[in-house]
Amino acid sequence: MLNILIRWSLRNRAIILCFCFLVLAAGFKTARELPVEVLPDLTKPTVTILTEAPGLAPEEVEALVTQPLENSLMGVGGLTRIRSTSDIALSLVFAEFEWGTDIYRARQFVQERLQVARESLPEDTQPYLTPVASLMGEILLIGVRSTDGSTAPMDVRTLADWTIRMRLQSISGVAEVLSMGGGVKQAQVQPDPWRMQANGVSIEELEQAVREAATNTTGGFIDKGPQEIMVRNLAMTVQLEDIARTVVKITHGRPIAISEVAKVAWDTEPKRGDASVNGTPGVIMSVTKAPGFDTIALTEKIEAAIAELQPSLPKGVEATVLF
Repeated sequence: MLNILIRWSLRNRAIILCFCFLVLAAGFKTARELPVEVLPDLTKPTVTILTEAPGLAPEEVEALVTQPLENSLMGVGGLTRIRSTSDIALSLVFAEFEWGTDIYRARQFVQERLQVARESLPEDTQPYLTPVASLMGEILLIGVRSTDGSTAPMDVRTLADWTIRMRLQSISGVAEVLSMGGGVKQAQVQPDPWRMQANGVSIEELEQAVREAATNTTGGFIDKGPQEIMVRNLAMTVQLEDIARTVVKITHGRPIAISEVAKVAWDTEPKRGDASVNGTPGVIMSVTKAPGFDTIALTEKIEAAIAELQPSLPKGVEATVLF
């Protein structure tokens, strides 16, 4: 059989050469279209569950959050190992599955178990799944800073979170963009214990007033002939003066406002770390890609998006690719 094939190939050299050139061209085209990875992905299909538990110490996080989540995942099809980390107000649970497991099917299994586990978790604690990515998925670090110091670090962070991050996440293939440093801007109500005691205001009353000062509520509707008019209480505001004028309580006919018992100011939430860019305070943004996308092509798209955003940034603020 082999001799027949060899003799036929020798007699039809032109056909064999054409076939070889076609295979070579197809291979060259396929090689150019293959996604390029900086490093091979050697991690098993993993689903990561992140849970924030404000105010809890690591021991309470492990006992009240991490262990119930681990118990709820027992018996999931294809699950090979569960790892977890419990930190201050934060729980991370890593569910590893067998090689070849469809990651989206695995996430569906985990999500179904979380629906049951939520009932046993502390109040206001909501676990959620992080985006699909791998340990080798971090492809870029982007630094954002104010070169002349005219923009405060917390405003740089706001710009990074609500302008640059939104633009980058709209690019196909970007799984997650995490920001570090600068400080998350907050409208803070800082109580004054002496003034609160003098006016007879408790911390619970102040907290309730602040909550109502920044929340929209509904009041049903009014029938007006064939129409229904919705009643809304539009109390949500980002103006510090409006929050400060909110009445906490009325004592002996005199209204007591938030500004009389507390200071209302812009500040940053408590930090557990910071970042700098070329020796100046700034924000570092970590870009993680989704599996299956070409690293080089995705990097070029991100760099083009950064260059496109640069003219729209405030004067003195620059965004640069660190690596």
